[in-house]
Amino acid sequence: MSSGVFSLGTVFGLLAVQPISIVGFTGLISLFNYTTYNIISRYTQVPYLSFMCWVAIWAAILHWLIAIFNMVTYVRYMTNFTAEIFGFYVGIVYIQKGIEFILDDFRESSTKGFMSVLVAFGFFFSYWILTHIGQSSYFTRSIRDFLVDYAMIISVIFWSGFTFIPGHLRSTNIERLSVTSAYKPTISSRSWFINPSNLDVKYIFIALPFSLLVTALFYFDHNVSSLTAQAKHYPLRKPAGFHWDFFLLGWTTIIAGFLGLPYPNALVPQCAMHTDALGRWKITESVENQVPTAVITTHKSRRPVQEYVLVKIKEQRLTNTCQSLLCLITMTGPFLKCYSLISRAVLAGVFIGIGWGSVEVNAITHQLLHLIRDPNHMKFDDPLLRLSRKRIFMYTLTMLIGFALLFAISQTIAAIGFPILVLLLIPFRIIILTKWFTQEELTILDSPVASSLPLDSIGGLPEILKPINL
Repeated sequence: MSSGVFSLGTVFGLLAVQPISIVGFTGLISLFNYTTYNIISRYTQVPYLSFMCWVAIWAAILHWLIAIFNMVTYVRYMTNFTAEIFGFYVGIVYIQKGIEFILDDFRESSTKGFMSVLVAFGFFFSYWILTHIGQSSYFTRSIRDFLVDYAMIISVIFWSGFTFIPGHLRSTNIERLSVTSAYKPTISSRSWFINPSNLDVKYIFIALPFSLLVTALFYFDHNVSSLTAQAKHYPLRKPAGFHWDFFLLGWTTIIAGFLGLPYPNALVPQCAMHTDALGRWKITESVENQVPTAVITTHKSRRPVQEYVLVKIKEQRLTNTCQSLLCLITMTGPFLKCYSLISRAVLAGVFIGIGWGSVEVNAITHQLLHLIRDPNHMKFDDPLLRLSRKRIFMYTLTMLIGFALLFAISQTIAAIGFPILVLLLIPFRIIILTKWFTQEELTILDSPVASSLPLDSIGGLPEILKPINL
């Protein structure tokens, strides 16, 4: 996995038009691989890795055709309606996988299970508290930045060491992460490269519909992640290159196929986190009692408060390329030894923490909380106050039904087809929602994912999605 992030992430860092998009392996492609394996394993004569290599070959060809014929332009029809449903789904899936890790320990013994609960949720709450302190007005800005950047590492180190405290804690012997030898494939019996000729001709063509699903998933997931990295609140100066980046994604997909790795694409949370980290802030003074737009600090009462305004994003290739190169170091023996000391419960906490982080800031969560709040204690400038609670409830219910359909299908053998369902949310937003809600209501409830700069490179925002002036 580290070798894949190193090689494929470096390609994007050096050659992508928009290098601030972080490329890696997502939980969704893992779900696709898991479901595909369950299907293919029914036929013992089919070598799984060779089959997935052909899926990658077909998918790469489809990526190239989509890019060559400028079909990525349809990305401009994606709005926050689709992106927020997808983000909510991803967050819940992460939480689900974290809980599954804990339940696995309960199957071994109740002692290990309860220890896993303690470690996983101890990790989650410590990570959540440190992150929120970093986003508050407490302490100095440098301390807050440190807590935001290193909350995950601090929590991993503490709770990994917690399981080694002598006595009852250490005697539980909860499961720890499995590691392999340095710079070697996970399975020692195979080489670095996959031989695609091991497959019968009929299975080569059976791989084609699987590749269609991979392409559909990446068309949405990769481009939404890129749009998130170029969201409208980021003051970007350089244009996007969706067509070339999707063409490049075809190359990284085929490389991953020949290496026997999961296929990489842009990561939803990491892309936005990377852009945030590249931000440059300017301190301005605002009048007292004004509602701030960012974290504020004040030293004495009755003074103007200091307001941090995002004024610039350092758009460059260095950070993306370097983080990919650093992944090569994580394959060395000393790092692998450290990984073997991390308990699986800590990994469960990581999944729960990342998942909750996505759910907590999601528009669905915001709208649900709005519905149960006292209107007398809401911010006077909240746009949702312009709408009746009934209309907000109907819109939120529609989003929850979309999420429920995605989540339900992912729990069955039909999970392999969930990328198609995700893509169907786009025409649903354009055709159906415009009949259920007025343009004024959709202007408040929904909005474009990205700013006009990246959207202009693919034809601009369609007329049907343009917000109106309220």
